[in-house]
Amino acid sequence: MDRYTSRWGAKSTPGIQNDLVRRHARQANQTVLDHMEVLEDTGLVDASTFQEAEKDVAPK
Repeated sequence: MDRYTSRWGAKSTPGIQNDLVRRHARQANQTVLDHMEVLEDTGLVDASTFQEAEKDVAPK
């Protein structure tokens, strides 16, 4: 097994894998930003609400 073959036999190259991860990360970030915008547009949340939520989920 070389360094580009997983233990399940899947072949990959570092460039393709990193590009895929980057693309998924960009899409995930955009989805979060879109959801934040929708929440803010409802008027039910604002910056202070996000700060409260951040405190609740921060590692302790």
